[in-house]
Amino acid sequence: MGRDFIGTSKPSVDIRKEIKQAENHDFILIISRRGMGRTFTANYLHEKFWENKETKPRIEEIVAKDAEPILEKYLEGSESCTLCINEAHGLTVNAQELLINYFKNEHKNNVKVILASNVKIKCEDNILYSNYFCNNPTAVIKIPSLHERGINDIEQFIQYFVKEQGAKHNKAYIISDKAWTVFRDHNYEFISLYDLQKKIEELCLYSEHPDEHETISDENVGIVLKKRFFTSSEEYDEDIDFWEQKNQQLNRDIKKYKKHLKDLRLICGFLSVLITAIVFFHVAEHWNEPKEISHYVLSVLGLASAVWGLCKIIIQQRVGEKT
Repeated sequence: MGRDFIGTSKPSVDIRKEIKQAENHDFILIISRRGMGRTFTANYLHEKFWENKETKPRIEEIVAKDAEPILEKYLEGSESCTLCINEAHGLTVNAQELLINYFKNEHKNNVKVILASNVKIKCEDNILYSNYFCNNPTAVIKIPSLHERGINDIEQFIQYFVKEQGAKHNKAYIISDKAWTVFRDHNYEFISLYDLQKKIEELCLYSEHPDEHETISDENVGIVLKKRFFTSSEEYDEDIDFWEQKNQQLNRDIKKYKKHLKDLRLICGFLSVLITAIVFFHVAEHWNEPKEISHYVLSVLGLASAVWGLCKIIIQQRVGEKT
């Protein structure tokens, strides 16, 4: 089966529980950001589905947009298999209805279906989700990102990928202490598991070898961590839901800062009026004394300040009414 699920953080423990619960279902939805192990999870579930079978049925990987004729073939046929449908949020209405009818009614064959998506599907937007997964929450697996898992899990993944490269090239790779410091200080919010694996592969190619060991240096780690890798031949596309959340948070922050800016302008306006009043009282008090040029300057500045402050308050109120 290859590697087991790595990580000891709470999100990693939770994902194991979700997978254990999902094993009891024939119809499962896996949601995660791109490159976070949906295919690995699907293959793991496939092995669990058929672990008691001497001859395991095959797993068929298909893309959502091409799924309808393939679903008709397997769901209406007699062959047992596991269907893994990628980009499941792109399933046509007909394909969704085929799956709903199959799993809601009795069927003669044994077909397991795993849907994989990098988009968080909402009940109201998807008839398949609203008719099945909203009523079967234990059939939904949400794979956490590296950022959510934390640095301890990330270190375990790094160690695993380094050992994997060592076995592949028959070498013993060592990560220097300074290199570990660079790894720990890096921000993994925008790095997928696939990215990390590719970065480790490249680092192993760049490693230095003083003796029989290959040392991964902090300088090379710093260079490679800044690079972007791609999950396919097309440009790497961060998951839509993730960026929607980021955009919503940004809009909330902008509104908050605009409000603070309005409040600050209002305060400045009142302060301008207050300063003007102090200046006028001072000038009025000493008006009959020998006039100096400073009196006239203060009067002009005070008047200008008053006009400016009042304008700010009026504009602020108008802007507040519109927004």
